[in-house]
Amino acid sequence: MLEEFERFVIQQQLFSKSDNILVGVSGGVDSIVLLQLLIKAGYHASIAHCNFQLRAAEADEEEDFVRDLAAKLQLHIHVKHFETQLYAEKRQISIQMAARDLRYNWFNELCGQYGYDVIALGHHLNDQKETFFINLIRGSGLQGLKGMKGRNGMLARPLLFASRDQILNYASENGLAFREDSSNNQTKYLRNKIRHELLPVYASMHNNANTGLLKSMSFLTENHALYEWLVKEKVDRIMEHEGAVNRIDKRFLLESPSVEALLFECLKGFGFSGITIHEIYQCLYSQPGKIFFSSTHRIVINRDCLEIESLQKLTSQKEYQIFEDNDKILSPVHLIFQKVEVDACFKPDKSLDCAQLDMEKIRFPLTLRKKKKKDRFAPFGMKGTKLLSDYFNDLHLTQHQKESVWLLCNSNDDILWVMGHRINQNYSITRKTKSMLLVQMIDSE
Repeated sequence: MLEEFERFVIQQQLFSKSDNILVGVSGGVDSIVLLQLLIKAGYHASIAHCNFQLRAAEADEEEDFVRDLAAKLQLHIHVKHFETQLYAEKRQISIQMAARDLRYNWFNELCGQYGYDVIALGHHLNDQKETFFINLIRGSGLQGLKGMKGRNGMLARPLLFASRDQILNYASENGLAFREDSSNNQTKYLRNKIRHELLPVYASMHNNANTGLLKSMSFLTENHALYEWLVKEKVDRIMEHEGAVNRIDKRFLLESPSVEALLFECLKGFGFSGITIHEIYQCLYSQPGKIFFSSTHRIVINRDCLEIESLQKLTSQKEYQIFEDNDKILSPVHLIFQKVEVDACFKPDKSLDCAQLDMEKIRFPLTLRKKKKKDRFAPFGMKGTKLLSDYFNDLHLTQHQKESVWLLCNSNDDILWVMGHRINQNYSITRKTKSMLLVQMIDSE
């Protein structure tokens, strides 16, 4: 088995003899055999053991066993106790998911703190089969059905070539002691139910049932690699990036033969769950304006595109005050302020990057801000006032475009100028105006 192990590590390019390897050791047969194979093959290993405090004395006995093993082998060991039950309750997730999150988060912290190059885990062929059926039951796509990779980021799984029977035989032949986790026999957990009830029935259906399953998973892995390569071309075609904003061309998206699948590929990197992506898909054909959130991003469905922005970017907007002695500001936009006398030769400047305002009606300090709910102003050249939201809608602005517009406001918060669009009619130059405030917006590019 040692030769097979070394061959698999090299073929899969899992790690090298110069790497510093952190080994997740629970005390069970899989992790014990993994640790022994790494040592025999001449790799540099340290141990990480998680005590999830779920099985009282049994968990403490496992910890003592792993500590004793580390001392015997003269290996460095990290041990951490977790409040797993509390973590699961707070996040309303299963105990298994909580333990997985806590374990991997801690492993990554150790890598950053101690400079480990790779995290070695004891998953094997039987785990692959169990994971396949778990994801099949959950309605997974290719990503879930293709199985675990030998190397995925920092995680390496050097025992994926071996069955559980092979691992047990190796432990027996080499006199390796290990601990049995009593919870592994409890069929209240889905993985255990698949292991003890589904897989034996499945294997009994045909002599080549297990071989066929593993072959199918291998084909799915190859198909997934091809799928990823082809779909990247499509995603690059329909997505454009402008600063912090990502846009999906709605027309190209809807022309796809599989709209929801392509939408998923576009959005999966922004933290949106499969359920949320399905809801977004269902709203593609309805009225624009719907907004959805992930933990890190917001997406807005507009008429012609879908706009994705970072929540961190959206919540960082502020208000800026402008005082009477300011002749310019450089941030967040470049503005120049001038007080100009109005005489008989005065000619209005109709450019969108310029505002000419009646100086007698201006009260400092002015405020530069983004839109607020129920903002209203009297657009120059129009009769009466209008909600700013209605004004933007009339211009068919996307959500991102609306939120990108800066407003120059009087000290009483009246909108003086919707920058890049129109000034407020009530502050425009009239025949009675003697002096004006000239505000020019300078293109930063």
